[in-house]
Amino acid sequence: MKGGKRQLGKRSSGDKFELSPYLFEVFADRYRAARNAHKGVDYQRLSTTKNFKDFKGHAEELRAKEPELKVLLMKALAEQREIDAGKPMKNIEALEEEIAMLDVQHNEDVAKCKQLTVDIEQQEEQHSQTISKLKESYEVEIGKLQNELNEVKAKYDALNEVMTGRGKSAELGGEVNEVKDKVAELEQKMEAETTRQAELVAFGNRLDEMEQRLVAEADALKAGRESVKGEWVKLDNEKSRHAFHVRAVEQRYTDWQRAIDTAKHDRDVAREDANDLRYKLTLVNERAVQLKMKLDSYDACCDTEHCIEAFVEKRIREYLKMPRLERCRVVVEQTKKIKPEDAASLEQDLNEFFKTRNLLCHEPGAVDKTDHPSFHQ
Repeated sequence: MKGGKRQLGKRSSGDKFELSPYLFEVFADRYRAARNAHKGVDYQRLSTTKNFKDFKGHAEELRAKEPELKVLLMKALAEQREIDAGKPMKNIEALEEEIAMLDVQHNEDVAKCKQLTVDIEQQEEQHSQTISKLKESYEVEIGKLQNELNEVKAKYDALNEVMTGRGKSAELGGEVNEVKDKVAELEQKMEAETTRQAELVAFGNRLDEMEQRLVAEADALKAGRESVKGEWVKLDNEKSRHAFHVRAVEQRYTDWQRAIDTAKHDRDVAREDANDLRYKLTLVNERAVQLKMKLDSYDACCDTEHCIEAFVEKRIREYLKMPRLERCRVVVEQTKKIKPEDAASLEQDLNEFFKTRNLLCHEPGAVDKTDHPSFHQ
């Protein structure tokens, strides 16, 4: 820990070419990018990057990590397939609870092992003191008996010498029998002491067996503690792999979300462009209608004048010398003769036509000020 934050990439000097879970994640991203591009990883270039600066000049050491990375990726894929098949793996909370339970169990086993070690040491000390005391008392007793036996043997030898030198007598016979009885008594005590010694040896053997059994139990507890440590390491590795998998899934989710957001943005932009094009198309259609109506107005002016010229040409030989208003009067006069009831309205229409026609043809900007629908009516 440094400054309250975990240093993910920190390694000790003894594992220079080991990769932390964070570096495995970076390595996996580079490996996937290379595979997606259908080419191999450039380890020589990768070893010169900031994250893998410890591998600079040792690209083969980094290449040697590829099988381990493949194993992690295969495990992550298998776990993802299990999740997709409806078999979700343990989440971080479950793994942390299991690790906490194993930590508690490990601490309890360690406490039991320590207490058992203390009990064994105390029993060994007590047994050693008892055996030392028994050996001391045995040696003292044996010494006393040995001294008594030596004294009796000395007396017995002296009596034998007396008996050999002076011959047998009733008095000497009584002393000899007394000495023999004393020797027999001492031999019985020696035999009893030997039996006691054998019992002490048997007791010592039982103590040794008990000590060996306690040592075996202590070894079994130590082995159990090592097994718990191994399980804890496995769970820690599993937690690291799970965290690696979670980060990969989160990265995929982030990529998918980014792609979705990009697609939504593109869709919104396309909709705005389409609406803008529709609006512009509406304006263009309206402009086209307006232009067509203006063109139709000009066509109407031209057609009307052609009709007037054609009508006047059939009736007046020198019609070309006549001004346009004069030609209109000729048309009105002829209409009065043929159909008098329509002459007044025709004259009004022609006057309105020439007024609008002159405005369209001679007034700048008049084409946009003219009411074309009314003109066509």
